Amino acid sequence: MLFLPLVHYGQISYNYGWEPTGLGDWVSGGGSGSFSRSTTTPCTGLGSVRANNYYEGISNFRSPALTGTNGGELTVSFLYKITQFSSNSSGASLADFGSLKIEWATSTSGPWITGGTIDSSNHIVSASCASKSVVFSGLPASGDVYVRFVFQAGEDGDNYVYLDDVSISQGPAPTCINPTNIVMTAVTSNSATINWTAPSVLPNNGYIYEVRTDTNPGIPGAALAASDVTGAGVTLANVSTLSANTQYNVYVRANCGAGDLSGWSNVSAFRTLCLPITAPYTENFDSYAVGAF
Repeated sequence: MLFLPLVHYGQISYNYGWEPTGLGDWVSGGGSGSFSRSTTTPCTGLGSVRANNYYEGISNFRSPALTGTNGGELTVSFLYKITQFSSNSSGASLADFGSLKIEWATSTSGPWITGGTIDSSNHIVSASCASKSVVFSGLPASGDVYVRFVFQAGEDGDNYVYLDDVSISQGPAPTCINPTNIVMTAVTSNSATINWTAPSVLPNNGYIYEVRTDTNPGIPGAALAASDVTGAGVTLANVSTLSANTQYNVYVRANCGAGDLSGWSNVSAFRTLCLPITAPYTENFDSYAVGAF
C-alpha cells in the first residue's frame, strides 16, 4: 500500500503499508527490540514492520506528524500478528503475548493517551495477521496529531510483533465538543468528586459521566460502577457507590440536546483508598498464604 497525502480538506487521511524500503518516516523507540521493515512472512505485499521483544521488554513505533486535525473522531485500522521468535510460523501463546497499546498525542514527547489495548482478553493466537481498529476521540480542532503502537512482551515471552497496512481517517468536525481536564478530588474508600473543564461552546443539556473498571465507555455491564447526568453549567459530580482500593477510569461527554453528544473525554484514572483499620488490630498471619499482604 502506498503513502497518501496527510491532509485532505481539513481532516486527517493517511495510509501506509511499508511496500517501499525503509520505515516511511515512522520512528522506532523503547528499550527493547527496534522496529524494522521485514520481508519475512509479511502480512500483505512484500513487507511489514516487525520488532523482537522478550521478557517484558517494550518497543514503540510512532507515526509521522498527521497534520490537519479538525477535532473529529480518528479511526486507526491496521493488521498485526504476534509470533514466536523461535518459529514465526507459530503464534505466541496468550501467556507469552503481553500487550499492544495504540496511543495518540499532540507532541512526540506526549503525554500519550491510550485509545485501545490488545491483550490476552481480546487477542486470538495465530501466525496469520488480524485486522483491528480503534477510535480516538477528544482530539484538538487544529494542529498535529501523532499515533504510536506500544508492544510489551509477556514475562516469559520471546516474540515478534508485526504491523502492516495502517489506515488513519478522521470523521467530520464535531458539533458538540467534549469536556477536557478530568480531575478527581476528595477521593475516599467509597467516593470521589469528578471535576472537568467545559468546552468552548457550552452544551445545552449538561454532561454525562461514567466511572468504570474497564476502558470501554458507553458499554453497559458489570464494569460500569457509576453513571449519571448533570445539569447545564455543572462541571462536577459526586460519586459515592465505589468499592475500596479499586482502580477506576472516568469518562465525561457533553450533551448538546436532540441526540447530539460529544465524544467521550480522555480517560482519567484513580484508585479509591483502602478501608481504615480499627485499632487495636492483631494479625498473626496463620490463615494467609505468602504474598497475601
